[in-house]
Amino acid sequence: MKYTRHDPMTAKWPWSRSLAVTGKGRTVQVKRILFGAVEDRCHGLGIRPGSILTCEGQDDDDITLTLPGGERHRLPRHYAWFVSVDPIS
Repeated sequence: MKYTRHDPMTAKWPWSRSLAVTGKGRTVQVKRILFGAVEDRCHGLGIRPGSILTCEGQDDDDITLTLPGGERHRLPRHYAWFVSVDPIS
């Protein structure tokens, strides 16, 4: 029998609404950021709950995002998994 650890913080996380799976050209609004380290990294880039982001592209390691002011940032994909978003377009 395979053992799987139950993590109550991520058990109900909306993985299908993660910033990590946002398609190129899509605009989203940040709903929630899980974990302090991810929140600190996002805040350093100007990304907070309520922020509007446009996904400009992705590769295996990073997601390129544009904020409403035109600033472009690269967010590591391993952080983006823990940013919950709602689609705008």
